[in-house]
Amino acid sequence: EKGSIFDSKAISVFRGYAKEMQSLLNSELLETLSDVEENQAFEWGKVRIAREHYLNPERPAFGQGKRKRKR
Repeated sequence: EKGSIFDSKAISVFRGYAKEMQSLLNSELLETLSDVEENQAFEWGKVRIAREHYLNPERPAFGQGKRKRKR
């Protein structure tokens, strides 16, 4: 900034605009990616649960957990 041919105050303002835009874009994109990641973690979690059930048959397989029925 010092010794630059550009106005340092203007550069600082534009840098702020760019950082704000970057933050807004990241927020929007990460929200979408978060949903995708949660779905994928759920699906891949089934693999882990199946392996744990294989190694220890006393552990319930996916979908065979303890459920309480409403009467």
